[in-house]
Amino acid sequence: MAKIPRVTREEAEVAIFERFAEAYSRHYRSSLGVPIHRDKPDFAANDLSTGQLLGVEVTGVYQDAREAEINYWLEGVWGTIVGNAEGLITHINRALAEKAEKAREYEPIGPFILAIWVGSFVFHHKAEVRHLAGCLVIPANPYSLIALVITDDAGQAPELYILQELPGWRVPGAA
Repeated sequence: MAKIPRVTREEAEVAIFERFAEAYSRHYRSSLGVPIHRDKPDFAANDLSTGQLLGVEVTGVYQDAREAEINYWLEGVWGTIVGNAEGLITHINRALAEKAEKAREYEPIGPFILAIWVGSFVFHHKAEVRHLAGCLVIPANPYSLIALVITDDAGQAPELYILQELPGWRVPGAA
C-alpha cells in the first residue's frame, strides 16, 4: 500500500481557512477576498461586502491524538472511533487559551477572527457542539469573532458555530 504523504502545517492552515471562508460566506452572505498567508495572525483577507481587512487565526481541534493522526494521514487504519467529549472540550479550551495569549503579539491589521475547525469524527454538527458549548471557557481576548467551524446537519458544508461575536464589528465601508 502506498504511503500517503503527511499534511504540512501550511497545508492544514490553508485547508482550515478555506473551510472557514466558505462557512463565513454562508453565514454573513459575504465572501472573503484572496487571503494572504502570513503569521500573527495566520491570514489576512478582505471582507468583500464591508471592505474590512480581517486578521484570521486558524487552528484545528480533535478529541484525541488518534483522531488527529487520522485527519493528518499519519494512520492508515481507522478502526472504531469512540466519542470522547471531555477530550474535545479540553482541546477546544486549550486552543482558546493559547490563541488568546498568542493574539497579544498580532500586528493590528483590522478585526481579528479566531476560526477553530472541529476535526472530530463524532462531535462536529450543531446539535452535538451545542451540548459541548456550555463547558467551553473563553478567556479575555482581542478577537471580534470566535467561531467553531463545524459541518452542517446534512454533512455537506462547513458552517460557523459562534462562540463570541462583538456587536458592530462588521462595519460597512470601514476599509
